[in-house]
Amino acid sequence: MSTDTSLTQSETTIRSKRLFPLYFSPIESLFIADDRPDYPMAFIVQMTFSGRVNRAAFDEALPFALARHPLLKSHRQLAKKGLPCWVPASDTMPLVDWGNEGDPIDLPHGESINLEKEVGLRFWIREGSDSTEMTMQFHHSCCDGIGGYRFIGDFLALYGQRTSLDPSLYELSPLDPELLRIRKMRMTEFAFRGMTWQLHWRCWKECAKLFRRKISPLAPRSNATAESSLAKLLYPQIVVSSFDRDTHARLMNAANEKQIGLNDWLIAALFKTLQDWNSQNKSRATTRWMRIMMPTDMRDAEDYGMPAANIVSYTFLVRSMRDSQSAKALCPGICRETALIKKERRGLLFGDTLGGAMQFRWLLPLMASGKRCLATAVLSNAGDPSKRFIAKLPRSKGRIVAGNLVLENITGVPPLRINTHVTISIITYMRKLEICLRCCPRKFSEADARRLSHMYTESIRELLE
Repeated sequence: MSTDTSLTQSETTIRSKRLFPLYFSPIESLFIADDRPDYPMAFIVQMTFSGRVNRAAFDEALPFALARHPLLKSHRQLAKKGLPCWVPASDTMPLVDWGNEGDPIDLPHGESINLEKEVGLRFWIREGSDSTEMTMQFHHSCCDGIGGYRFIGDFLALYGQRTSLDPSLYELSPLDPELLRIRKMRMTEFAFRGMTWQLHWRCWKECAKLFRRKISPLAPRSNATAESSLAKLLYPQIVVSSFDRDTHARLMNAANEKQIGLNDWLIAALFKTLQDWNSQNKSRATTRWMRIMMPTDMRDAEDYGMPAANIVSYTFLVRSMRDSQSAKALCPGICRETALIKKERRGLLFGDTLGGAMQFRWLLPLMASGKRCLATAVLSNAGDPSKRFIAKLPRSKGRIVAGNLVLENITGVPPLRINTHVTISIITYMRKLEICLRCCPRKFSEADARRLSHMYTESIRELLE
């Protein structure tokens, strides 16, 4: 078993002082620049468990889990050379809000996390007679989704050690906080080599690609005001549509028979759904171009010991409204494009764009400013989050077991940004395919979100016809 679980507070403090302050990476700086009170750069993970949480074990496990992932117990401050840096938080414990099943999540100061005063993590725990729903909010500048899952896996293992009859079933993998120093290098090609002219050229070229087209946002369907929409949808306002394991298997087989990847079909079906929605809900805001933004994991084997961090970039797919009327017709082109994204590691392009923008202090804030629609939708295929855990946890009938808790389901969504009105995560825990969708609560009602989710699932089901 990893000796990390026996770290004393003084040992943790020594490591923090040696590691910090840490400069922000380009992607972290973008998330900070793009963070707005109404559109916070925070992603959500929700977990449903059988059993009730042992609070004493929870309170004991959480500090040790945070000690393994330093960015989740850090603040943002001006430090080295007067630049924004990560520094150890004065109070490393996140907000943990306990309540009964059905109690709403109270956000008196809104969704936004102030990293100068808070750590980038929050918990809301709602318990029933023999069940628990745990909602977690991560500030995206602290870590990406995979980093969040690594933290969750460690936390569940540490909790399991304290509530299981056999603690040896839970084992933590070694982590090296020093790897956080090289997180920028993992997602850039030119930026860390100092090849200034090539870096600047790539930066301006990619910026031109991103901003030269006017992208259509998802058109609001209802005239609901911000207040009425928020009243109908309780945070975190996620609509989940599920395909059971048999239907998921049929979708996989149908995709293989048609010689397309299921992920390519999910992308094509989303373009068709966005086109159908905007055609039905005509708006002066819609144009003929739509863009899907997809997070791209840039980790490889060398990053296995990396604590929770942002080792993520983005790739973009653009299609016209006219060409998105048939998912079937879209698939060949999308298949070719996604194959090139993987082969050529095109996520490096966006990383280098941000690295180049960091050379000019005004450029990155300018890229994130304004109300321009960068993408019509965000689509993240998270796969099975439990396979992102680096801790060893037992299973029962395929479900993760954490001591007295059994993980029944896990959902979540990436952040919403201004004029990107819908964000979607695809999750396949327990071999079910789940579409987790969140619409901007200031523009869309609960009925709108459910209707959009239904349209998307129906577009996916067309693969079986």
